[in-house]
Amino acid sequence: MGFLVCPPAELSLSLGRVGRSFRSKVRTSWRRVGGRRRAETPSHSQRFRRFRAPQPTQARSLARGEVAKKNGDIQLQTLWWRAPEILFGDLEFGTAADMWSCGLVFAEMAGCPFHKSHKNKLSLVKALVKQLGAPVATSLAALPQYPPGLTASAKTPWPAEAFEIVGSPGLELLDFFLAWEPTSRATAAEALKHCYFGQGHFAIVGPASCKGKRHDWNMLAANMPHDALMWLRADPALTKDGLKSLNLNFDMANKRTKSEAGRKIILAGYSHTPPATKQMCNLSLASPLPLERFGAWAAAFRAVNADSLAELESQAKRAVSRMNPKEIGDNGQHFVDTPLLEWFATCGELCLSAPVGSDVATCWSEPEHCDGGASIVHMGVTWFGRRELVCQQGSDLPPITLTCLPGSVYVGGLTGPVHQVHHQVPRAGESLRGSGVATGPGFDEGLSVTIMCRTALFPHNQARLRNTTPSPPCVFYALAESFRSSFAALPFRLPTLPEILQAAERALTPRPLEIEPAGLPSSKRPRL
Repeated sequence: MGFLVCPPAELSLSLGRVGRSFRSKVRTSWRRVGGRRRAETPSHSQRFRRFRAPQPTQARSLARGEVAKKNGDIQLQTLWWRAPEILFGDLEFGTAADMWSCGLVFAEMAGCPFHKSHKNKLSLVKALVKQLGAPVATSLAALPQYPPGLTASAKTPWPAEAFEIVGSPGLELLDFFLAWEPTSRATAAEALKHCYFGQGHFAIVGPASCKGKRHDWNMLAANMPHDALMWLRADPALTKDGLKSLNLNFDMANKRTKSEAGRKIILAGYSHTPPATKQMCNLSLASPLPLERFGAWAAAFRAVNADSLAELESQAKRAVSRMNPKEIGDNGQHFVDTPLLEWFATCGELCLSAPVGSDVATCWSEPEHCDGGASIVHMGVTWFGRRELVCQQGSDLPPITLTCLPGSVYVGGLTGPVHQVHHQVPRAGESLRGSGVATGPGFDEGLSVTIMCRTALFPHNQARLRNTTPSPPCVFYALAESFRSSFAALPFRLPTLPEILQAAERALTPRPLEIEPAGLPSSKRPRL
């Protein structure tokens, strides 16, 4: 199968085209006039009368068992689209049966028509069990036509081609549609709220204000459009040759690279402009990150959120300007004097991780920690793999948990909570394979790739180390509260692929030469 992406916006359009095509086949009726066949077009009411949905009274009569049967089977739909409860003889089925049919349509759009071409119920049930596993310990086992002898069996993973078409959010939604238990299946309202249909738009994870060890905080999360993700994943730096040129391995340590637990490599650098600070977590920021396409994505993110970022900066600077000038210190003065472009998501880390621990038996978890001052605005972008971010609120409050799939983006104040990352086994197509960085036990599942963007704030007083509170604390806490308030109130979104390509084209366009006017000191020379 070639490269194909089915964004959520195209799902309804595709279904609309299917409907129009189907109607066009029945639109024309034929009658004989003078011995010849002549086509006539029925009126609007005649055309759509045959497609009229059942009225509530009809639905109630179906629930009472007044439904056509043949050899004991409920004759309600074409065999391929029947929900398990209908296949197994449940006369009290509800709207969950329609959601199952939606799931099968979605599976076909994802390139997995495993439910088709079956001529009898037994063949269809075998195909369902092979793909979805056996429906063990569900209410279906009590139905009159439940097949005897079904034993627990593992689900067949969706193929990598399905990931290329609908992405990880689409596969999560597909599993939600095709739950054996009707009460566990997605309703129409739940499906519309699923992140697959909200790609590109940020939403707050948990409450607008969460408790943290250092300060109150919050976090926004979104999933980028799948075509944008696939474009990013094709960055030349992530090919086998590109990674080989970086000379990465899981035991290395130098000025800008370190390894954690032999399962994670961290390569530090700056994203779009050299930052005022020279280090982050003792790693050098003197060189750019080797990800050209991420630079275009970051530029597009700043462009589409220019108004919200300007307001975020304005509110934060007002908060600091209200303080006593003698109390804000070097770090506070640095924030006041520095434009947002020079500190927002300027510092970055390219992280490659193996999901399975060194014992190869379980997935591994990173240590709990609080981030240093650079993460007062922290953006995490997942390109490959999947992991779970768990942020503690303390006391008796539940933790805030975010599952990061390929294409997930979160942004928030991770200097507030104690948090931990749990790596998970990826689905087919989600991990980076064939990288050549590591081989052997524990690396068979491929690698996860994430980009961690942090600020260039608090460059003084060693305030950018993990578990270190920046100085002066009054500036740190004022900025943390201002950013939390802005994230709760301002709209943010992710760029689309055309917007990213436009940003990439602008980056490649040569700029006009800067000509220094004679007689002007360098501080007053205009910038062209």
